[in-house]
Amino acid sequence: ALGHTTLGFRDGWKGLRDDLPMTLGPSDVQGIIGRGGTILGSSRTHPFQRPEDAEKVLATWTKHRLDGLVAIGGDDTLSAARELARRGRPVVGVPKTMDNDVDGTDWTFGFFSASAVSLDALERLRDTGASHHRAMVLEVMGRHAGWVALATGLGGAADYTLLPEEPYDEPRLLDHVRRAVRDRGFALVVASEGIDLGARRGRAGGADEFGHELLREREVGAELAHRIQAATGIETRSAQIGHIQRGGA
Repeated sequence: ALGHTTLGFRDGWKGLRDDLPMTLGPSDVQGIIGRGGTILGSSRTHPFQRPEDAEKVLATWTKHRLDGLVAIGGDDTLSAARELARRGRPVVGVPKTMDNDVDGTDWTFGFFSASAVSLDALERLRDTGASHHRAMVLEVMGRHAGWVALATGLGGAADYTLLPEEPYDEPRLLDHVRRAVRDRGFALVVASEGIDLGARRGRAGGADEFGHELLREREVGAELAHRIQAATGIETRSAQIGHIQRGGA
C-alpha cells in the first residue's frame, strides 16, 4: 500500500552473495506463524571471507536497489551484518539463536524453545535412569555458551551440570554422581557440547567458514558416560539430542 517491496534472500548470506531473492508479500508469508525455522533457508556462508564474495553482495544490493537489510541470526550472521554496515549499508540485526550468546540482549529467539526440548529429554531420561538405577548424561547444544545446559539443568533438577564457562572438575562430578545414586538410586548429568574435557576430547570435527570448530564429532556426552562408569562402576548411558533442539515452533 505504501509502495514498498519486501524481498527475502534464500539460504542466508549465500542468497545475497549469489543473488537468490524471493518476494515476501502477504500471500507468501500467510500461515507461517506456526512453523519453526525459516522459510528462506540457511547456510554457513561467510560473505566477507573473500573480497570477490563481498563484491557480489554489494552488487546484489545495488541491483535490487535495496533501502536496508534485516539480518536475523546469531553471532556469525550478525558479525557479517556488521561488516556490511561498515560498508555504508543500512542494516538491522535481529538476535535469533538457540545459544543465547548475542551481546546486548537478555534473551534471543530460539533459546526458550530449544531449552524446552532439552528439558523434556531430561525428564524422559529421569524415568529410565530411575527404573534401571543408572547415571544418565544428556549432551545439549549451545556451542561455547552454557545457557541451554544451565536452563536444562536448573529446570530439570540435574545432579550436575557442566558448562563451557566453568573448568572441568572430574572429582567433583564423580562425587555428585555417587551421592545421587547412593541417596535415590540414579543420577542426572547435563553437559554442554562445548565443554573442554582436557586431553581426551573425542574426535576433531573440523571447522566451518567462520572458523568455528564443528562440535558434533566430539561426543562429549559419550566420553563423560565412559569416564563415570569407569571410575565409579555405576552403569551409565548418554543421549545426544542434537538438532532435535533446533526444530519446532
